[in-house]
Amino acid sequence: YSYRPDIAIVWQKHNLYIDLEVDEPYDIVSRKPIHFFNSGDYLRNLYFISQGWVVIRFSEEQVYKTADHCVAYIANILKEITKESVFDELIATHEWEEQERWGFEKAQELVRQKHR
Repeated sequence: YSYRPDIAIVWQKHNLYIDLEVDEPYDIVSRKPIHFFNSGDYLRNLYFISQGWVVIRFSEEQVYKTADHCVAYIANILKEITKESVFDELIATHEWEEQERWGFEKAQELVRQKHR
């Protein structure tokens, strides 16, 4: 099986490939829980990692509510890998807050609440 990244960052100068995954708690059509802890996302991660990609995962809520923090987080990783100073200003202006990964029961609760 072949996966496709949600969003791909490709920087050929550094031979760098990043898969940005945006995880939602449930499928919008079927309303079935997805991306919960132990749901199999690790297989997707392993696929990309085995192909030389870096995988970064955000929740849909993180992207929606704190896009600037997500950009700063990505910039920090790009800086660590490439040592390019172009990212310094982005990194200095934001602190990162992690979001705990949801379990199956929490995903079901989010479906009932219609919370994305």
